[in-house]
Amino acid sequence: VRQRVAENKHAPVTVLESLASDDACRRTAAENISSPPCVLEYLSTDEDQEVRVSVAYNRSTPVHVLEAMLDANEDNARILICLLRNPSLSSDILSKAILRELRRPDEDERRILINFFEMTRGGVCELPVATLVALSKSSHVFVRMQMAKHPLLPIARLVVMSRDSDDAVVENLASNPTVQMAVDKLSCHLER
Repeated sequence: VRQRVAENKHAPVTVLESLASDDACRRTAAENISSPPCVLEYLSTDEDQEVRVSVAYNRSTPVHVLEAMLDANEDNARILICLLRNPSLSSDILSKAILRELRRPDEDERRILINFFEMTRGGVCELPVATLVALSKSSHVFVRMQMAKHPLLPIARLVVMSRDSDDAVVENLASNPTVQMAVDKLSCHLER
């Protein structure tokens, strides 16, 4: 019964506050988009990773809590991925998080970046052009390969990337919609 109340979007705030300290209901309260900011902030530091994952993914989690979670969980790929997928995270904070991940030499970085690239290509989030350009200059071939396909990267940067030392980066340019559109326009112009 408590579980059902914790997931009810119309549950009174006082009830949700009480259930946030109940071992059987913490995760459910963290998932509830109607949980008040104070409950989500409290649960954001919970010892149970599943509770923190739910807070990280909850679109009602206040931005300042998301920021604190980014710093507190920088070594936890699963929580970072949920945070990066949270639509409440501002593009500035998202940019900082992504650029920070580029400094990580481990396999978790790759998973986090894959999620990021899926989100940006899917239109879930937009980053400042300066961040996209910085990502396209990464020392990581994988990152440059992904950026070569990014539809929002400026054409001038794509031209520079066409001279990349890694063939896979250059090959990925062919699937970039901006490059495809430029080639189509050039083809039409040459046919005249």
